[in-house]
Amino acid sequence: MSVHDVPVDGATLHVIDEGSGPPIVLLHSLTFHSGIWDDQAAALASDHRVVRIDLRGHGGTRWAEPCDVTLEAMAEDVISVLDALDLPQVAIGGLSLGGMVALRVALLRPDRVRSLALISTSGQVEDPPVRDFYHQVNTASRNKPSDEATVGLVLSLMFSETFRKE
Repeated sequence: MSVHDVPVDGATLHVIDEGSGPPIVLLHSLTFHSGIWDDQAAALASDHRVVRIDLRGHGGTRWAEPCDVTLEAMAEDVISVLDALDLPQVAIGGLSLGGMVALRVALLRPDRVRSLALISTSGQVEDPPVRDFYHQVNTASRNKPSDEATVGLVLSLMFSETFRKE
C-alpha cells in the first residue's frame, strides 16, 4: 500500500493506492473519508489496483483556502488524480456524495470510465437548503472524531427509521 499526496488546484488530495491489476477508484460519502472502504479495498486488492481518494473537505485532504466546491470541481479533482497516477481508464464506485462525484467524472470524461457503481446516491444536485444543511454538517464534523450526535444524524440521512431500529 502506498499513500500519495496529490497536488490539485489549490489542494493536496490524500490518496491510498494498493494492489495490482485493473484499477478501481472508490469514493466515500459526506463527512467520511477513504477509510470507509478498508474492508472492500483489502478484498479487492488481491486482483485489482484499488485507489481511494479523500474528497475536498474530507479526511486527509488539505486545502489552503476552504471554499464552496461544486460536484464538477470534485470530479475534476478525481480526473487529476487519475492523471497523476497514470490511470487512463478505471472502474469507479461511489457512495452517496462519492456517487454524485463518480457520475460527474463519467459525464465529463466518459473515455476514462470503464464501469461505474453508484451506491445510495442521486444524479441530481441537492436543493439549496439541503445543500446548505449538508455543508454545515460537513463543516461541523471536519477534523473532529465522530461523536454520537453526528453519527446519528448521518445514519438518519442514509437509512430509514425502520432499518435503524431493526
